[in-house]
Amino acid sequence: MVVTINSVDDNATVTVNGTIRLTKTFSNTPQSVDIAPYLVPGANTVQFELSNTGQGWSYSWRMAANGTIVIDDSCAVWNTYPACVNDNQAVGVVYRHTVTVNSQP
Repeated sequence: MVVTINSVDDNATVTVNGTIRLTKTFSNTPQSVDIAPYLVPGANTVQFELSNTGQGWSYSWRMAANGTIVIDDSCAVWNTYPACVNDNQAVGVVYRHTVTVNSQP
């Protein structure tokens, strides 16, 4: 299972069961992590979180299992106006998406 952050404005993290497995700061160069080694048998929590330090914010990320995209989520176009949510200027955590992934032993 692979999580890819395609673009982020300003900062993004991917956590698996509470441990950060990928971070990305203001970039539109894709970066991925294979989260399969971090999954335990049963229910696992995978979270994508975006924080903003000022101005607008945007993101694009996806999760794929066995080559099939199961989540493909984005808001706005990286580094362009208007940003997400009508150019929302909120600071701090502005977006969080949490999923449960069930893994077989």
